[in-house]
Amino acid sequence: MLNISLTKFLGIHDLLPDAKSLVKKYTVMIITHNFIFLLTQTYIILYVIDNMGIIEAAFLSSILLFSQGILDYPLGVLSDTIGQKWVLSSSHLCFSVGLILLVFANTIIEFILIYTLFGLALALFSGAFETYLDNNYRATVKELDPDRKIYGFFISRVQAIMQLTSVTAFIIGGILSTSIGRQSSFLLQASLGLIFSVIIILVLNDYFKPKIHDLAEPIQKKSINNYLSKSKAGITFLFSSKKKFFFLTGLILYQSIWMIWALLILFVIYFGYTGTDLLAGIFRSTVFLLGIPTFIIVGNISKKITSKNWIYRFHFLHSLLFFGGFALLLFLRPLNDTLNFIGIILVILIFIITGIFNQLTLILRQRIIIDLVPEEIRNSVYSLIPTIVGILSIPFMIIVGNLVNTYNISTGILFLALFEIAAAIAFYLSFKFT
Repeated sequence: MLNISLTKFLGIHDLLPDAKSLVKKYTVMIITHNFIFLLTQTYIILYVIDNMGIIEAAFLSSILLFSQGILDYPLGVLSDTIGQKWVLSSSHLCFSVGLILLVFANTIIEFILIYTLFGLALALFSGAFETYLDNNYRATVKELDPDRKIYGFFISRVQAIMQLTSVTAFIIGGILSTSIGRQSSFLLQASLGLIFSVIIILVLNDYFKPKIHDLAEPIQKKSINNYLSKSKAGITFLFSSKKKFFFLTGLILYQSIWMIWALLILFVIYFGYTGTDLLAGIFRSTVFLLGIPTFIIVGNISKKITSKNWIYRFHFLHSLLFFGGFALLLFLRPLNDTLNFIGIILVILIFIITGIFNQLTLILRQRIIIDLVPEEIRNSVYSLIPTIVGILSIPFMIIVGNLVNTYNISTGILFLALFEIAAAIAFYLSFKFT
């Protein structure tokens, strides 16, 4: 009964048995990963601040970003070389070991090691699940989903489940941290991660056979040559055609915007309209929960969109309504770090209304990129994107921070709107080339 219900909810009843099995396996595995990863995420930084201080915590966060940034692309190439299940299993292994060490850490050197492990774990995870799904989906779906409408539909449904899983993890993590303490919660999460790392190896098998290169060549030499070849191919792919260059440029610009929004703007708004950590957390969970119906609705809408070039139109509309809406709201109702019911209601309305356009762009991007990137270098490309995003986000973050400090937060948000418009133009240009 549960199996039938999941098939119906994901809208995959028309797929072949292998494709159905793949989608359901991916869904269960990605939501399990999401739950384990988010269980105590909020309390790690609080634990470090309590033990080391806020300046040290900021330094350690930069260590995490740096280690993830320099390792993201080479580990993406490694994933293409040895397979996604091995890097995903290693990701949970590294994160779990980091959590165990966190419980017993006392010195800054120990915390640096832990945050380096966290960065390594994130770099290993980057793009691997998406690569596993996209490669195997293309191999198992055959000719049943030429326009990727089924693919886009179930992606939106998986995102809805992910939203619900995230809220559940936040709530359970808070209960555990309060009842058994942060350290015990870290150890519990580490145990779950270790178990899941084994499950990944046992369950996440490919539905297609990767291309086998010259078998006469020694295995060690073949592996090194294969790795170096994929490293070069992942980078050159970005410049291999104007269509690919402009499409990936649009994707990079858009992801850079969201990194700045998440790190610099979002939680300032949550706190600014509530005034306390508790209310800000409830506000955040409410936004997540109310966004779930949007994913379900958008999945149905996406099936009716036959032309993928709607992507740049939706990005343009989103930039005006989302960033323009927030800039206007924060200008008219400034953040005062006190409870503001009108501000909260308007924030929720902006998220819900513009979420439709945002999710449609996500689905259309996924429908395009699954066929744009070849299987043998998919994880390399998927990891190259966040590497470039991380590099670009540094100057963007400084610019937005200066605009907010010099003028106001609305000015900084309008700067982000301009960059989404630039992303929309890049997507538009990608359709002008074949």
